[in-house]
Amino acid sequence: MNYIDKLMSLKNNKNQDFSKSLIPNLKEEILGVYSKDLKLISKELIKENKHIEFMKNLPHKYHEENLIHANIISYLNIEYNELVRLVYEFLPYVSNWAISDTLLKNNKTILKNKDQFFEVVLSLLETHKTYYIRFGLVMLLTYFLEEKYIDKSLEKILKIEENDYYILMAKAWYFATAFIEFSDQIIPIFSNQLLDIFTHNKSIQKAKESYRIPQELKDYLSNLRRKQ
Repeated sequence: MNYIDKLMSLKNNKNQDFSKSLIPNLKEEILGVYSKDLKLISKELIKENKHIEFMKNLPHKYHEENLIHANIISYLNIEYNELVRLVYEFLPYVSNWAISDTLLKNNKTILKNKDQFFEVVLSLLETHKTYYIRFGLVMLLTYFLEEKYIDKSLEKILKIEENDYYILMAKAWYFATAFIEFSDQIIPIFSNQLLDIFTHNKSIQKAKESYRIPQELKDYLSNLRRKQ
């Protein structure tokens, strides 16, 4: 059974409707295959050495194929420059948050080449392309919430001018998460109102939902909320 036949056999109408509700204006067809099954298919393609041919077949017809593609890149333990080439080859076809947030999670090659990849991520934030920027922000969250990278990360994020909803939500996610370890750097951003009102208030909301932030800091954040 090839992977398309397997995807069709795993089609789920209920999950299809649910996924469509989470990803409006989806360009590709969606089958509703569960994430755990897509991960298994991704690993099978790599194991059978069929992933290279699969990744050449762009653009993909189904949303699930894009998720498989993102999974495969994430699982590959290959030479750094080749991995980055595969990322750049795929990024033009990333058209929603679900794909951008799946791509390149917990990759061993990136963990070994973080300084190099940090510069790549910062350049993505300057592209003015929604899902390049969203992907870059997720990468900062995934790999670079460290003292070594925080100041330069914040500097670059504050220069992002795009106000697309999925960029603003990723920024809020970043600031709320960074606040856990780097409140001294984040509080001045809030108190000096360096963010648009939506991102500012959403960041505070998400931070207050965290179990890792002390109540006294949450109370302080409440006083920093801005009126629309």
